[in-house]
Parts: sequence; structure tokens; C-alpha cells
Amino acid sequence: MDDEAKIQDVLVVFIVGAIFDIIIGSFIGPTSDIDIASGFTGFSMKTLKENWYSDYRIQDNSQQSFFTIFAIFFPSVTGIQAGANISGDLKDPSTSIPKGTLLSIAITITSYVILVIVPGAVHLREASGYPNELPNNFYLNCSLRVCSEGLYHNANVKIIMCNNLTFTITIYVYTGIFTGLTINIILC
Repeated sequence: MDDEAKIQDVLVVFIVGAIFDIIIGSFIGPTSDIDIASGFTGFSMKTLKENWYSDYRIQDNSQQSFFTIFAIFFPSVTGIQAGANISGDLKDPSTSIPKGTLLSIAITITSYVILVIVPGAVHLREASGYPNELPNNFYLNCSLRVCSEGLYHNANVKIIMCNNLTFTITIYVYTGIFTGLTINIILC
């Protein structure tokens, strides 16, 4: 096994750790008023129903659509093709490549579905982020003002979902993001 494969094995551990960190943090739910005011509800069918349907908006003077959002996810599936690059290391490439490719596609799709459904089930689309607005639920009213929290406004909602856990586990999320970025850079 060469050095590249060993490094990829280590990086996969961090990515899997980050995914589990998000799932565990979601089950634990919000632990502070700041989490709740930021839109973190914990698992809720009401939240999932509100987030289930699309709500494409204008971003940077351009109307977003399914295809503009898909363009964000698409480059990350190029890692599946990386398996073909190390096919020379396999004992039986003719059977290992098809099995490995199908397995990697299944794992990728499963992880993507989890990382879309779980935040949609535990985090509101918009919230104010002000804990003093919790008693009267005014933190949910974003129709008359611009809110700065929620799935739509805060790119760090997965960090919020993991803040219930210890720092040593939350570091998986940062490392997982860095790892995914690094792998995509190496593959390009």
C-alpha cells in the first residue's frame, strides 16, 4: 500500500467521524437558548415538513434553481472515479472495480441523503438568532426583517448541531470539510 492510499484511509476516518458527529449532535438536540434561537429544533416532523419543499431564492442577482444547487454537489462525486486510478494495486481488477464502484456510489448517495435530510429535520430554514425573542416566538418571524440564522442564512448549521458534543469530536467536522476540499483539489 503506497503513501497516497494510507493518507486516504486516515482522511476517510475523519470524514466518517464528521458524519457521525452531525448525526449524534442532531439526536442530542439544542442545549442552549442560542441554539434554539438559531433555528436548531432537534428532530421534528414539523421542521422536516417545512423544509421538505424547495424555496429557491435570488442570490447574487440570480434566481437559484435545482441545477444551480446541483452544481454545488456534483464536483464531490468525482472521488468515485479516483478508484480507477489505483486499479493497478488490486489483485482481481475485473471483479473489484465494478463492486467497488457500485459500493462507493451507494455509500456516497446514502451519506448525501443523510447530510441533506438530517439538517432539514432538525434546523429551521430561517431564524433570528436572538435568544431574547424566544418567549414570544418572535425569533421565527423573518417576513418583516432579514434574519441571519437558519439553513438558508448560516452555512455553519452543522457546527451548531455538533456544539453539544465535546471539542475533540467537533473537530471531526472541521477536519472532514478540510479533507473533502483537499481530496477534490488533489483529484483535479
